[in-house]
Amino acid sequence: MTEGPGNGATPRPAPGRGSAGRGTPAFRAAGSPVLGVVLLVFLVAGGALLVRQEFDIDEFQYAHASWLVATGSVPYRDFAEHHLPLFYQAGAQVFLALGDDPAGILALRL
Repeated sequence: MTEGPGNGATPRPAPGRGSAGRGTPAFRAAGSPVLGVVLLVFLVAGGALLVRQEFDIDEFQYAHASWLVATGSVPYRDFAEHHLPLFYQAGAQVFLALGDDPAGILALRL
């Protein structure tokens, strides 16, 4: 007996098609608690690195340029810089909120 649309048999998907639908275990696992636990572990590890990782020289360059923008200096006119100014303008908001506190460098890591 052959399967077809007229004889009541459920048609099978063509090979290689339709196997990634909502009923597959991979799709159901995306909402599982295991994924939440893995994500939580990555966030905790990232937070630990955020505080414990050594500073890179580039972080001080970005922080200093952000601080200069926060104090009213204009990139390319008041100080030499070879990067685009968007990061400095965004980072300046951190120094405007925290003042001249060196802890602002840690806040820029976020």
